[in-house]
Amino acid sequence: MEMTKTNLKKFRADFAKAVKVLEKSYGVKLELGSISYSENNFTTRLTVTNGGDNSEVEKTKFECAIINFSMYGLTKTDYRKEFKGKDGKTYRLVGVKPRARKNPFVIETVGGTRYTCAPEFLGLEMNFKGWTVTEHKADGSMNTINL
Repeated sequence: MEMTKTNLKKFRADFAKAVKVLEKSYGVKLELGSISYSENNFTTRLTVTNGGDNSEVEKTKFECAIINFSMYGLTKTDYRKEFKGKDGKTYRLVGVKPRARKNPFVIETVGGTRYTCAPEFLGLEMNFKGWTVTEHKADGSMNTINL
């Protein structure tokens, strides 16, 4: 096999198809991480997650990560919630990527195609109402501000 970006993308897709039987047999989800490659070999990380039903695994990941996005008014119940995108199409919120600075939301079209997007694309704005901020002063005193 020639180690090229195109061939490795095909490998990833073929791998996902090939492990479906194992996922069902053992009740797990298998995912390949990012792939590093050279002329003669490639390496990747294989992550195995219990609870092979993809939708349940995905929902659990969403519920754990959505806490980081509470400033947008999102909660655990917003999994698969429908939003109108800036392009006028309807999308479902199916995941979040906490480490992604620009496009942290994973959305899905009615047809099942997935994209990542910025909060503004879904019409989400930061809202800090109800938050408490504590300022620690150099003299050791503290000042608490309710937003």
